[in-house]
Amino acid sequence: HRLVYPVSILISNFCEMMGKALSRFLINVFPTLIILTWDYRPEWNINIAHLPMVCINIIIGLYFNYILFALVDVLCFWLKDTSPLQKLREILFKFFSGSLLPLWFLTGALSSISDYLPFSKQIYSPVSYLMGATIDQVYFFDMKILCIYCVVGTVLVYILWKCGIKRVESFGG
Repeated sequence: HRLVYPVSILISNFCEMMGKALSRFLINVFPTLIILTWDYRPEWNINIAHLPMVCINIIIGLYFNYILFALVDVLCFWLKDTSPLQKLREILFKFFSGSLLPLWFLTGALSSISDYLPFSKQIYSPVSYLMGATIDQVYFFDMKILCIYCVVGTVLVYILWKCGIKRVESFGG
């Protein structure tokens, strides 16, 4: 019983998010990639030298995704329902990450906004870098933006968590 009992709600949420991401990759992404490669036989122009940086970027992107989930979850101390915030986070991610429509369809203003948001830096940027479509300077700029969002999000979650714990303890919860 002690082995599965969570030490911290934030750690257990992080492990749950990592499990969901890994299962989504193994069940959805990997088989789809194999089937599409088998059917269409594209010529992959993958630069293997970029693979370590792409792996680091994916790990940082997963951490940012966790911080975004944690930020919305920590707001439960003050809000009765955070489902609208979860939906807003999901809509922003799908729209600005390139999941809903390719990023090159965005207008100039939306493209400029998307350049400074972290959503495209999680999937679109590492894949384009691995395929050789992005140069090193742009890729490292994207990594810096993602890291800045991770640091700011971590600080916000920490502050909100401490304030939320004080609020619960002061009300005897």
